Amino acid sequence: MPRSIVSDRGSNWLSRFWKRFCRLAGVTQKLSTAYHPQTDGGPERMNQEIEAYLRAYVSYVQDDWGELCPAAQLALNNRESAATKISPFFAEHGYHVDPISVEESEEPPRHREESRADSLLSRLQEVNEYMQAVMASSQQQQEEAANAKRQPAERFEVGDKVWLSMANYRSPRPCKKLDWLHHKYTVTKVISSHVVELDVRGSIYPRFHVDLCGGRIKIRLLAKR
Repeated sequence: MPRSIVSDRGSNWLSRFWKRFCRLAGVTQKLSTAYHPQTDGGPERMNQEIEAYLRAYVSYVQDDWGELCPAAQLALNNRESAATKISPFFAEHGYHVDPISVEESEEPPRHREESRADSLLSRLQEVNEYMQAVMASSQQQQEEAANAKRQPAERFEVGDKVWLSMANYRSPRPCKKLDWLHHKYTVTKVISSHVVELDVRGSIYPRFHVDLCGGRIKIRLLAKR
């Protein structure tokens, strides 16, 4: 069981069933803020790969995509990972999906099965050690590349006025192109260095990533005049 699961705010992840299951299993839910797919980039990218596969093979009326899912899963799991240089299937099972030629052994059947078990365990241990080393190196390279041009997140305080990007929301006004691109809100709570809670109204979830907020310094200076 994983210690925590990072996910978006889809209805399945917010259901009472899933909340209780995670609580009973001792798993911590880590939900992303709205309209910030970077938080859970891995699954989002994999979903794009699955969609691309199904788009290439699905029928014109798109009524057979469910039958293609097992083949898509097998194809994607047997594909070599750019980070680990081995496929997810090999990392889990210790062998490839390709047909394996088995040579006849002179050992008795009982000893032959024991030898296969010993060989499989040894191979899985080697794969596990290799995976840990390669993933640690890959994560370090990705971290260095991501931090090369990354700027520190702006710090907000309760009471700050911010401009919230409305690119992901639609107002009741008839034309979005002529609507305001940002709306002014007040920070009511600072959840973390990257998440703030705003005094939005209606059914909009009030917590937002700081990337969607901006203009605090200018607004604060105007407010002091």
